[in-house]
Amino acid sequence: MLRFFGSVSLVLVLASLIAGQADQGFIIDQEDLSHPLTFKELNRSEPHRVKIVRRFADEKEERLVQIAEAAYPLDVRVRGVETPVRSKHLWWCSSFDGVRIPFAITKSAITYYLEVSSEFAKNNGKNPSGPTMLSSVLEYSASLARKQKYKVGAANFSNVYVVSMNLGWVQYCGPLCAMQFATSRTVVIDENSKVLAVENDSCAPTVVS
Repeated sequence: MLRFFGSVSLVLVLASLIAGQADQGFIIDQEDLSHPLTFKELNRSEPHRVKIVRRFADEKEERLVQIAEAAYPLDVRVRGVETPVRSKHLWWCSSFDGVRIPFAITKSAITYYLEVSSEFAKNNGKNPSGPTMLSSVLEYSASLARKQKYKVGAANFSNVYVVSMNLGWVQYCGPLCAMQFATSRTVVIDENSKVLAVENDSCAPTVVS
């Protein structure tokens, strides 16, 4: 469970339905695989805090985590658009105060929030696309488990690897100026490193004020 610290006035909830998507179309981004995330842990102190933990036992497991992070949905339901937006690299569904809200947890998503956090830290919270942020929190975790049996919707899988990812973000610029979300993603991969299914791709439930 992601935990966030700081006083945030919460007055508007934007909720999204989250469901298993064994039949969700996705593509593996080869550029992400060529330039993957390579660190296991990353920490930065307040006021723009970062805590990232990616757990794997060896190079094979690390590669499976990288594959999961390189899986992009083909159809993204963007807020305010009636039909899904088809794209090979779109991982976000909306934005608030100039910061994107994720649809899927991917390498590009993690890189994006790291860059936003770094810009906040470097420029004393100044946000060129919105108000100055007094503080922010980025938390991301990824772990891998071997499963003899695993079910996604009506689909049953045997002898697979399940990569579990969690992403959380908080930005705070005052009692009536804040955003927070927490979302998760599960990617099922077989012995041959093929992605079989993705769960929980959906516009992240977001709390703003």
